[in-house]
Amino acid sequence: ALGSSQASVVSTQAPSAELGAWPEDATTVMLRNIPNRYTAEELLAEMIAAGFEGSFDFFYLPIDFKTKRNRGYSFINFFTSETAAKFVGAFHQERLTRYTTQKILEVSPAVTQGFQANIARYVRKDAQRIKNAWFRPMIFGPNGEEDVDCESEPATESREDEESRGSGSASISVE
Repeated sequence: ALGSSQASVVSTQAPSAELGAWPEDATTVMLRNIPNRYTAEELLAEMIAAGFEGSFDFFYLPIDFKTKRNRGYSFINFFTSETAAKFVGAFHQERLTRYTTQKILEVSPAVTQGFQANIARYVRKDAQRIKNAWFRPMIFGPNGEEDVDCESEPATESREDEESRGSGSASISVE
């Protein structure tokens, strides 16, 4: 189960002024230096444990098909740039502890910004090519539940509704 993560994030530095430098319109982050053994489920569990459940609509952890391990980076689109900035505060210059590693995470604004741009770049391109659902980009509905039909667009909702709705619950199951 996602919520049963025994891993945690270990801080490697004091809180910094990084949050002030976050672009006010950037909602998509690139998370780098992810230990290669992490699966999508394990990384999502880390995010949920850190309080980001129901705050993002797009998650992609590219996988090397030969090794069946992640490529060390992921893309996450949050509903607001404020939440993306909070993610920076929670994960930038931190270390994940599920596996023994010296890798220090780096969070930066992704080149591709926004839900629709990420769908166009990653989902439509990879949906037919990638057979394993855990290796594909993931789309989440407004309450944090996974939308398994990656070709659909999420329900349209105003930013005010997204910000006032609170956190949802993610229910991801492995079949």
